[in-house]
Amino acid sequence: MRNKTFIFACPSLFLLLAMQLGCNQQPSNGFNAAQTKVLNRMDTIAKQSGGDWSKVSPSDQQFLINGPGGGSVQTAQMLLQSRARSLQGGSAGGPPPSGPPKGKVPSSPPAGG
Repeated sequence: MRNKTFIFACPSLFLLLAMQLGCNQQPSNGFNAAQTKVLNRMDTIAKQSGGDWSKVSPSDQQFLINGPGGGSVQTAQMLLQSRARSLQGGSAGGPPPSGPPKGKVPSSPPAGG
């Protein structure tokens, strides 16, 4: 009788344990609350400045340098530019695309000129 109770109790306990562990997972974006807070502030700074370092307030510059920039001004500037590009719909990595902006037809020189 004890063996039957044990056989039925073990899977039930395992299932309860698995459900409890599954409920404590991080958000689906893979970042914890502190990381999400930093990303949200970076997004705000990138939107306000458009990626232009000279438009970032001194306190926000210090936040970017000492936080995500790891103490490097150059890294902080690159992160800001990259984040601003990605928020504007561009690629977060690499230089901006060449050619005319999307939806614009390049102007041609006047005929016979």
